[in-house]
Amino acid sequence: MATDRSGLAWTSTHVLSDVRRKASLPTTSTDWTDAVVLCEATDVLRSFAGWALSQGGEGRLVSSLDRPVSAALSSSYRDGGEFLLPPLAVAHTIDSVVHLNDLGTTEIRLTRLDAAVQSDFDSPGTEGDPIAYALVGDRIRVYPRPSTGGTLRISYQRIHPDLVADTVENVGTLASFAAAPTTPTTLLTMLAPTAITGVLVGDTLDLLSANYPYVPLVVSAEVLSVPDALTIEIDQPVARLTGFDIGARIMRAGQSPYVALPLELRTCVAEKTAANILRTLGDLQGMQASEQAATLELSRVMQMLSPRGKRDKPRAVNPYSHLRLRLGRG
Repeated sequence: MATDRSGLAWTSTHVLSDVRRKASLPTTSTDWTDAVVLCEATDVLRSFAGWALSQGGEGRLVSSLDRPVSAALSSSYRDGGEFLLPPLAVAHTIDSVVHLNDLGTTEIRLTRLDAAVQSDFDSPGTEGDPIAYALVGDRIRVYPRPSTGGTLRISYQRIHPDLVADTVENVGTLASFAAAPTTPTTLLTMLAPTAITGVLVGDTLDLLSANYPYVPLVVSAEVLSVPDALTIEIDQPVARLTGFDIGARIMRAGQSPYVALPLELRTCVAEKTAANILRTLGDLQGMQASEQAATLELSRVMQMLSPRGKRDKPRAVNPYSHLRLRLGRG
């Protein structure tokens, strides 16, 4: 994979190249292997980069997960009325829950219920279009239980995935997709037989665009079956995959070879990661230099990302004002 700095790309390969150059780490280091460096970079991305972007005025990075009503959990208490929370939601918090009917023409934003009033809505035998929800452990319980098809759209803040090397063991490439024998599911066919080694039923996968900015096409899709080494069946209907470009990347949810942040933060992340590594190596002078470079770069990026409308407006001063002349300020 190319490591040029002029392309619109920011991958784990770029991260490795940047950090090793700034920290003067040889590629032959037995202590700082590629996996260890990427782990350190992931910690940096989660500890400050997301916060920095949020402080830049763009708000939180909100993702959206569609769970088909047919994928609702079944239990003796709420048969078909509970859904798993997104596995990568920050601290299992969510922003909103919306129910879409089976035609996709009507959206109802569900009202969140407090624990004290859940019993007032708790009627397992009642069915209809959901109008409210409550959080129960790692599940979303909707009221009333859905009576027809549809989709539950969950909006949440998604943690940055672990950076992994772009190898066939970690990332697959979409060769084709088609409706599975049991709807609403989709069969994905990959190009490399060794891609995403060890995927099992119940695992969750992400599908990302192969080109910058690596837009998430499907997030946290549950694996329903693995017919063979080249095929995976997920719980998403083929209608939602219409328009996919063949070549989209398939990976385990929570892992990615791409950095899902603006390119402007690339230098800052590299300097911050290098500083952490140099601190561990005991190079305090190098660590301080990298920390200072990261701080200055972050300040510059924050000024650039901050919306102009939120800055203090400059005062318009008329030097020829009669009032200024009268007060002796001319």
